[in-house]
Amino acid sequence: WEAFVDKLYHIALPVIVMTFSALGGMTRYVRSSMIEALSMDYIRTARAKGLKNNKVIFKHALKNASLPIITLLLTGFAGILGGSVIVESIFTIPGLGREFVSSISNRDYTMIMGLTIFMGTVVILVNLATDLICGVLDPEIRKAFQKGEEDVGF
Repeated sequence: WEAFVDKLYHIALPVIVMTFSALGGMTRYVRSSMIEALSMDYIRTARAKGLKNNKVIFKHALKNASLPIITLLLTGFAGILGGSVIVESIFTIPGLGREFVSSISNRDYTMIMGLTIFMGTVVILVNLATDLICGVLDPEIRKAFQKGEEDVGF
């Protein structure tokens, strides 16, 4: 238990750095997405029906505002991979980012190519997962995938 608490103690600052570096942009994006969703006609209709404000926000607005947010969160994972290179080097955390930097300084081209292919594969898989999750959550995207349309209207 003491080893676990020690790990948490030493990982707190790197986690704070990586969290706060993206927090401002994410907050603005969530805010604008919710403002756009709350200005739609179906929100006015739900309020006119007499639904409580919490139900309107959480059941109707948040569902439609969540698609861009989910997309931003999942595609932001690639930024976390890139940002971890810097954070791992600064805080001397053993990981892929630190290994990448040390392989560059040692001119280990095989390791550089391997890590680049691995990180690229992770980014592609995260983008695929983003598309699949958005297809599950939004029926319009699902119908467009089934029809084979390329432009869904984003």
